[in-house]
Amino acid sequence: MLGPDVLVAPVVEEKAQTVSLTLPGQGFSWIDAHSGAHHAAGSRAVIDAPLARLPILVREGAVLPLATAWPKAASHDVTAIELAAFVSKGAGAADVALFWDDGLSHVDDAAGPYDHSVRVEWTDTTIMVQLPRIPRVTLSVRDVFGGRRAVFRDT
Repeated sequence: MLGPDVLVAPVVEEKAQTVSLTLPGQGFSWIDAHSGAHHAAGSRAVIDAPLARLPILVREGAVLPLATAWPKAASHDVTAIELAAFVSKGAGAADVALFWDDGLSHVDDAAGPYDHSVRVEWTDTTIMVQLPRIPRVTLSVRDVFGGRRAVFRDT
């Protein structure tokens, strides 16, 4: 596990093209980050594992912040973030914790913008992401597999 939302399945058999594993949890799906295939939590799954890529599964409802732009002078000072939404078909909702280090505040500063509660709701046509505005950062949302229109709502 890489945090609560990402599972990287190790391939330990030489020349293996797949990996078989029992997925943790219950009542949700794990989404193959490469193919978009859904696998029920608690089930046994066989995941493609070609040599050129890691088998990565993401928890349904997860929103992963991916840096898309940053100045060369300070590689940690991200100025644009894409929120990659891993959501299922149909309608659903998830509450996601997003940790954001602004690069300026001290971690022991209670006023620092570190932990954000993010609400994600989706239908067949839309993904709505509700989160506080993060200063100095441009945000975008990408529905990783569904092609749904994304909408932001400030808290």
